[in-house]
Amino acid sequence: MRFLACESRSSQFAFSPWRQSIMFKTTVLLAGFAALFAAQGALAAGHVIQHAGDKPSVVGSSKIFTGKVRQDPIASADQYSHNGITVVTFEPGARTFWHSHPAGQRLLIVSGKGFVGTADGVTHVVRAGDYVWCPPEIEHWHGATPDTAMSHIAMTNNKDGKTAVWGKAVSDKEYAEFSAKAFDALKK
Repeated sequence: MRFLACESRSSQFAFSPWRQSIMFKTTVLLAGFAALFAAQGALAAGHVIQHAGDKPSVVGSSKIFTGKVRQDPIASADQYSHNGITVVTFEPGARTFWHSHPAGQRLLIVSGKGFVGTADGVTHVVRAGDYVWCPPEIEHWHGATPDTAMSHIAMTNNKDGKTAVWGKAVSDKEYAEFSAKAFDALKK
């Protein structure tokens, strides 16, 4: 065992081997209790693991989507987290209706290429790895490009029990115009 020493400007104070032994045993005992309590807290709280495929896939409703869309729910809002998480897969040309979120939404594009557009006519091309923040109350839509599927993870915040306010469909004409503008912007 190493001999511990504390130095001051005027002198050197050393702890005896007996004192070192007591300090060491006390430190080990306290560390052991801390680890035990931490482990019990983790076990009491427990992790909740949602395995892929535990919740069934859902076909996107024609009341809020145009085209073929699949939703794979991951988690619902609860007392610990105010957002729900869903993987949404859009086949080529598929898209949401116009909508907004009372408390906002985050999108993480995980595969393919798609669009995110707002009511002011601005549409952006998004690709795997892109992150999109949809602020509260901003009317928007999102979906796949005409020739490429797109999947994103939607993390939608819940406010007073509501996650979205749905509007009308993005028409085929609007979709074509928005697509053309978005692709033209990439060329500049």
